[in-house]
Amino acid sequence: MSSIRPIQSRLSDNILDTASPRKHKIMNAGQEILKPKPTSKKSSRPTSVLMDAFEDMTDKKEDFFNLIAPYFHEIPVPSGVILWFQGDTPDCLYLVERGILRATWRAKEGDPSRPVESILPGTLAGELGFFTGRKRDATLVTDSECILWKMEKSDFDSLLAKDPNTANTFMRLALNFSAERLIAMTYYAFHLSL
Repeated sequence: MSSIRPIQSRLSDNILDTASPRKHKIMNAGQEILKPKPTSKKSSRPTSVLMDAFEDMTDKKEDFFNLIAPYFHEIPVPSGVILWFQGDTPDCLYLVERGILRATWRAKEGDPSRPVESILPGTLAGELGFFTGRKRDATLVTDSECILWKMEKSDFDSLLAKDPNTANTFMRLALNFSAERLIAMTYYAFHLSL
């Protein structure tokens, strides 16, 4: 009686090792994209969060973000906290490190609030009003526990007095961030209506 032996004596530890060449290439691409970005040991959390937020919009390096990082202050915020109301005068902007913010809007007093945007980690909130002085267009609420980095008007004024070029570059980057978000939202809205 002959014994039957398996062709492969041991199953692969990684099921993807047996995948097609195409899947292998996709897996390698995914691992390359998700590889942690190198930052120096001197890089602080606000610096790395700022770099992640602006990486697709600028060629500015870590040294630039190190200059503005001290003007941001970490604020842990529980879920359900109102950060500002529609119509408020802007006095700060936020950089979201962790959690989700929800922007709601109402056409007129007494109307129900409608969600207009979810603001995710790596995103600025409130930059347009902060730099233009326009009243807040929406109410901003934490949708989950958040770690936010807050820049107050006094922080930006200090940066502007100390290093006007860096302050103006940051302002242009932040406003470009708003423009990119507006383009994405407009594109999405037009495709919904088709």
